[in-house]
Amino acid sequence: LKKPIQLMLPFVQFCATTPMQQALSRVLPLADEPYEGHSSYYAWLCAMYEQKRTLLGSALAECGVKPLAGQGGFFLMADTSALHVPDEYMRQTTAAAPSMTRDWALCRWLALEAGGVAPPPPPPQIGRPLP
Repeated sequence: LKKPIQLMLPFVQFCATTPMQQALSRVLPLADEPYEGHSSYYAWLCAMYEQKRTLLGSALAECGVKPLAGQGGFFLMADTSALHVPDEYMRQTTAAAPSMTRDWALCRWLALEAGGVAPPPPPPQIGRPLP
């Protein structure tokens, strides 16, 4: 039961409830108005995320992790091949990962040893290779 739920989790956690959707439909027109010195809330939001992406990307690069150029989206993907994942984390298993993969082991290691949370990427869609 846990495995199917865990596999579905990346797709479910970003769904808004019906009351939230109704509230958003009423306030969305306000987002086109000037906001915090920008032409709209959307322009401000893009600028804010660009600043955060630049800051996080620089910090990752200093740690030997190479940020990947994205085409939009919320998460910053990175090449972690330069990082060594301790063997003890590769040998561990969980209900969600009965056969530990490097991405899961790396995320567990970062969370438990460094206090940083990095969700592993979701599995690629069937028939659609990763770029």
